[in-house]
Amino acid sequence: MKKGLLSVVLLSAALAFSMPAMAEEAQEASAGYTYTSSDGVLSIELPDESWKEVEDPTRWIVLSEGANVITIDHFSNGENLPDISVADEHYVNVYQAVFSTQNEVFIITGYVVDADMIPDVAKAIISTKVLKYDTKVAVKKQEQPDATSYSVAALNKTMYVISNGLNIRAESNTDSAIIGGL
Repeated sequence: MKKGLLSVVLLSAALAFSMPAMAEEAQEASAGYTYTSSDGVLSIELPDESWKEVEDPTRWIVLSEGANVITIDHFSNGENLPDISVADEHYVNVYQAVFSTQNEVFIITGYVVDADMIPDVAKAIISTKVLKYDTKVAVKKQEQPDATSYSVAALNKTMYVISNGLNIRAESNTDSAIIGGL
């Protein structure tokens, strides 16, 4: 009896120690494949290991398993952001997320051919994590040159010239003849 009880206790202890490891393995298996950008800036949980990085000079990162694609664009403040993508004749659906940090914007877009892949691609996009912040320097907007002020008493209005000169016209419209300049 003692030997049987001892076996049960040892078996329970072995299961107790192995359960967390088994749970971790199951969680890792269900999580998919973790892709981390080569510069270590972000990671994304892809549906499985068939997803690979594809070279595309127009995008920061392109990931694909063949037909379905996830693109990741990385911008800094001051850069113009592209238009939001919508489904077209090549893709059943488009799923897009935008992440913004202090100086950066990440646009993650999933283009799905097979509608059954929508949940997997959406889950992958939502799993994206920014690992390093402020890796792009904010773009400075080009400053306008200082405006020079001129007053025209007859119009009782102050006008500003930003370009190289001001045309004076015969009438107060841009279609009339130019009769001088400042």
